[in-house]
Amino acid sequence: MVPLRYLVVGFDGSPLSELALFRALRLTEFTQFSLVHVVTVVEDEDDLVVLPDGVRLPEWSASEMLRLTVLGLAAGSKRLGRFARIIPHICAGRPAASLADFARRYQADMVLVGARGTGDTKKPLGSVPRELLEKLDIPVQVETFPLDRAFASEPPRTGEAALARALSLLSPRAHPTRVELN
Repeated sequence: MVPLRYLVVGFDGSPLSELALFRALRLTEFTQFSLVHVVTVVEDEDDLVVLPDGVRLPEWSASEMLRLTVLGLAAGSKRLGRFARIIPHICAGRPAASLADFARRYQADMVLVGARGTGDTKKPLGSVPRELLEKLDIPVQVETFPLDRAFASEPPRTGEAALARALSLLSPRAHPTRVELN
């Protein structure tokens, strides 16, 4: 098996995107070095960005919220590889196209997304994973696992343990970056 060193996780705050993040963290256990790029695609609206759940925030606030959310989730996982680093990013545009362009630009080994995000929940596979499967020539992991069983083995850390784990995940580039894809 070829080591997966560069992973891209499409993160929209949905439970399935959280599961995709946990899967990526689990994959880092088996490599000596990994970068996990966690990408949230937003819409630009004047001087604000619109997050996938519809919240409108200044770009800096959205970036900081993403960083704290992702590092908080990662702190609850015991699965992160010793030399893995998590880097949150914000991209503007259409989700599938932005994630595909991001994966190509950063030469990702795999893209991980939830089967559906915050949109239509009646379809088993949303438009974003469907488009990614069509556009990319690298593996795309689509998470569909029942959530109540997925998190049963990993109780969340709290207090100082969670803070220590979050701080250990910080890298010099751990602050979210905005990526312009043209």
